[in-house]
Amino acid sequence: AMAAFRQRLAQADKLADWADNKPTFYRFCQARGYDVDKAVHMFTEHLEYRKKWGLDEIVDGPHGPASKFLYEYKFAERSAVKKAYNYSHHQTDKQGRLVYIDRAGSLDMDALTKAADHEGLLKSYVWDCEATMQFRLPACSLAAGKYVGKTLTIIDLEGFKITKFNSSARSYLKEIAGLSQDNYP
Repeated sequence: AMAAFRQRLAQADKLADWADNKPTFYRFCQARGYDVDKAVHMFTEHLEYRKKWGLDEIVDGPHGPASKFLYEYKFAERSAVKKAYNYSHHQTDKQGRLVYIDRAGSLDMDALTKAADHEGLLKSYVWDCEATMQFRLPACSLAAGKYVGKTLTIIDLEGFKITKFNSSARSYLKEIAGLSQDNYP
């Protein structure tokens, strides 16, 4: 499936240099159950997503070539957002996967929407996803001595109350989950 996926992308002139590698082929094929048509469609949509967010302009930076967005985007509201919705990356598990801890129980949607606007929150989330794909996972792979393409996510529900999970919170979490599923398999 991965060879057919690559061939289809190359024939359609959609095989970007950054994507011409087995880990990328594997991620998109696996995400769509190795159905090549669905994987090609997903990847084509991903290219549009990258264009929308300006992620394909590659520049040389202090950590090597990466998306200009990664080097230039600054999220001034990050500390206020982290107080309203605490999350962090913390070391690796025994398999070498990056451990991501999401303290969903601490989500304060009112404070979150006061800390940053919707667009800022999405940009910050996209930045985190790109940083994971371009810096964090490759570092995990180097440290483990093998390819590491997945993270271990721990969702901490301590302090969770159904009243905190209002329609605004559900909508935001659904949107960022969709971004992850569609673009960072």
